[in-house]
Amino acid sequence: MLKALLIAVYLPSLIYGIAVRPCANNAPVPQEVRVVGCTAEPCTVQIGGLVDMDLDFVAPRATNGMRATLDIFLGTFRVPYDLPVEQQNACNFLKDGSCPLTPGEFVNYHLSTPAAAPFAGITVDLQLQLADDNGQALICFRSSARIYFTMRNILFVVACLPALAFGLAVRPCANNAPIPQDVRVVGCTVEPCVIPIGGMVDMDCDFVSPRASQTVRATLDIFLGDFRVPYDLPADQTNACNFFEAGSCPVTAGEFINYHLSTPAAAPFAGITVDLQLQLTDDNDQPLFCFRSSAQITVEGSSHNTVHSKDCKMFKQVVAVVLLFAAVAQGLEIIQCSNNRPTPQEVTVPGCTSLPCQVPNQSDFNFSVRFAPTFPTNTLTVDVRASLLGLFLPYEVPEHLRNGCNNINTSCPLTAGQSVTLTGTAPVEAPLTGVTVTMEFEITGDVALVASGSLTEALQTRACTNQRPQPASVEITGCAQMPCELIRGSDVAMRLEWEAPFAAQTLQHRVVATALGITAPYELPPDRANACNWLDGSACPISQGEDIVSTLSMPVLPIYPLVSLVIEVSILDEQARTQTCFAIDAPTMFRALLLIALVPAVVYGNVGRACTNGRPQATNVNILGCTAPPCDLVRGQDVIAYIDFTTDRAVTSMTTVPTATALGITAPYPLPAEFADTCAWLEGSSCPLSANEDVTYRLTIPVLPIYPLVSLSIEIDIVDQNQDSVSCFVVDARVVPAN
Repeated sequence: MLKALLIAVYLPSLIYGIAVRPCANNAPVPQEVRVVGCTAEPCTVQIGGLVDMDLDFVAPRATNGMRATLDIFLGTFRVPYDLPVEQQNACNFLKDGSCPLTPGEFVNYHLSTPAAAPFAGITVDLQLQLADDNGQALICFRSSARIYFTMRNILFVVACLPALAFGLAVRPCANNAPIPQDVRVVGCTVEPCVIPIGGMVDMDCDFVSPRASQTVRATLDIFLGDFRVPYDLPADQTNACNFFEAGSCPVTAGEFINYHLSTPAAAPFAGITVDLQLQLTDDNDQPLFCFRSSAQITVEGSSHNTVHSKDCKMFKQVVAVVLLFAAVAQGLEIIQCSNNRPTPQEVTVPGCTSLPCQVPNQSDFNFSVRFAPTFPTNTLTVDVRASLLGLFLPYEVPEHLRNGCNNINTSCPLTAGQSVTLTGTAPVEAPLTGVTVTMEFEITGDVALVASGSLTEALQTRACTNQRPQPASVEITGCAQMPCELIRGSDVAMRLEWEAPFAAQTLQHRVVATALGITAPYELPPDRANACNWLDGSACPISQGEDIVSTLSMPVLPIYPLVSLVIEVSILDEQARTQTCFAIDAPTMFRALLLIALVPAVVYGNVGRACTNGRPQATNVNILGCTAPPCDLVRGQDVIAYIDFTTDRAVTSMTTVPTATALGITAPYPLPAEFADTCAWLEGSSCPLSANEDVTYRLTIPVLPIYPLVSLSIEIDIVDQNQDSVSCFVVDARVVPAN
């Protein structure tokens, strides 16, 4: 009953010495609070130590039961936390008095419990309340506590998982650093060790330090073949000195060291074999030792048989390939692509009639797709992306496949609506076998260049203010008259003809956007901002009166809101003089300007997945700084996300309800009130909303400095005035340190 396994098990006991503060509800405070080793706030909470706390109070009224609640605050923000069920029954912790209580009865409430917390180095405000049968407070008090780690505390999620992989033999790393003299793992004598997620790992490494060092740093790398899975040890775990059983820092040359970890095993995946590498380095980042081995990740209770059967020793192993084509052809069921990109008319994969298709590793994947371009194009470019477990794998598109014009049943250029069949082969090179790899094929036309003739025609633009010189001609691909649609996730290609009013040494593009009454710079990549790079038939410096043809490829990022705006494009010289300027009206659209997209795998940073129970799914989820899950949640910073969804009914108000799941535990992830009001953060629209209305919502999620370094999934459910889901998505994430 006194076991402490949650975020801050009865940490208020650590805080109160002589004085305590009342809660906001003005409930009675105890007559006395005694904490062993503390007489004034803030008490110091030593994680891993023992807490002994007594509260004396007189019951103000009768009650049959008594419920304890703990709230943890950073300022006015409440950190999500609930006491374990057995700890909520305060009657189990009475030394004087007993339940049911009578009015005026003297009560002594006592706890002696280990202190555990996943954070350190901060001061928090804690509130403890005992309530009666009706939920009314019998006593309530607040105070502050300073939390710090003990030397041997181990509270991270995947701490030193390579320890799970090593039995009697280990392999050297590519840097040929020394390997330990001995690596011992409880329950494992030969690789691959089986890692049951949720089990306990006990590992020792014996080594002799090859040189002196003041500090020792631990790093962990996880590999799928040659592909490194992004992972960093929590900051406190990188200090290996805290985990020495024999020897200590600073280390001397020739000193014998025993490096020990005993920790729960947790991982965000199961059913695969990975290569793990553990390295300890000195002050100069030179390795003291480094080793590699393999580990099979399993769910606790599953079979512990390894995957090294005789049938798996063939060179060509079968890889399951998921194909998310946007059509149904030859009995192959395929799925609609994201971002509403045009769908092919037919897709054929020889030998495959249902997903996933089985493809031998180190072989070629053959496909055929029939489609009709939605606009005329001179070129076809084929791009391929491969992903495994939500991570992009290095993939080089063969030149014979990249040029789509070489692989069609007709010839380029193509006209809009023309029926085209493209066939191709793509090599399948997965870092391991027996897994499902998602391959995405995307075929694009002239999206980055402005063609002449039938592709574009001169556009009637608007003049800029202050009588700045206007170009003689402006052509924008796909736009014959304003407003010009800006397609999120694509480039807007422009061609300008203008006469230079001044001689100039350098030229810069400057783009300004005005939406919803707000004017702001429209940032361009540096190479595109330099207009000298995009002159056609001339070069910088330019002469006064010179006829100039220039192009601009303006990116429209996937996070841009669905709003109407005015875009002003100007070219300035080194004296900030305007050489030419024009403005266009342009709504941002959620439509693809591409010819066809096959097998999307988290493109354009869409990182959300569907919620359970058939709740309406968001059309698109973009989290700043994240292109593929798991998304990094940096402690002490806000996460900014842009969510697109379409209402399926009229809505008067909306609330954002996040829920987090980590280590098998699901709990509310409450937002501050100002961020929970969904309607307050809509881009280009406002509540009430009508049915079938397209909406862009800007979501802000604070990541508090105390949050543990864990992998988790976050469900974002946007509910209406009746608490019914309007849109919902789940994103896989991990909390990472600010550094």
